[in-house]
Amino acid sequence: MHPNTETASRILASNEMFSFLLDILPLDSGEADEEEGGGGGGGTAQIINEKIEFIRERIPADKSPDYPGRQFEITKIGIDRKESKPFQNCFIQEFERINKLCETITLTLTTLKLAQEGKASFTDEIETAMSCLL
Repeated sequence: MHPNTETASRILASNEMFSFLLDILPLDSGEADEEEGGGGGGGTAQIINEKIEFIRERIPADKSPDYPGRQFEITKIGIDRKESKPFQNCFIQEFERINKLCETITLTLTTLKLAQEGKASFTDEIETAMSCLL
């Protein structure tokens, strides 16, 4: 690939990755909800379920059947790992990190949902995830 074409394609892929990250972030702190409704009346379970659904909408778990939560196919980027340069290695590593982060989030939310339904036990990890969501 011509160096200019390669740079342009990497910029597009990077923009896609960063827009994905920005889409995951919540747009507000949730303080307005507490002031308006006095807590919403649903308790912590409802708050956690809403946040789980908010995150699940932004990180679909079914993009990759083998790895739930994976968002980017690194093999489709078109970089030969044996002949890659340092910037290309960094580029691939960032996509791998984002994929791992999304996989971890998806698995944690799935386990948290199962624990709330009584199908899995609450572990320290799940309780930490639950308190982080609150």
